[in-house]
Amino acid sequence: MDLEELYDRFGDRAYHYLYIKLGSAGDAEDVLQEVFYRLARYSIRLKFIRNSISGLDEESVQILSASLAQLPEEQREIIVLKFFEELTFKEIASALGLSINTAASRYRYEEFLRLKEELNEDKI
Repeated sequence: MDLEELYDRFGDRAYHYLYIKLGSAGDAEDVLQEVFYRLARYSIRLKFIRNSISGLDEESVQILSASLAQLPEEQREIIVLKFFEELTFKEIASALGLSINTAASRYRYEEFLRLKEELNEDKI
């Protein structure tokens, strides 16, 4: 079940539950939006992991993980989505709830090149 189907199936029930618990339509909408935003980010990460590491050996996976972990989270997300998921900045902005300009400004090509060099040195 994809995210859209999940929302179509459970969005109304979740909203009503949150409205009862929080007592505010605005708060219920905000929380529901945050839940589905986090689900979307989690879904993107799972897809990346499945697609990216299936052909790598354990040592290469560890090197890749360590190199990516050195980047700030905001930058790491952009690099993963841009180069591994091959999303456009418009798609990245939409997936992360950012403006296109913010997504583009968080992307630093020099960091990607540094990461790529590091990975090539370790023979990935």
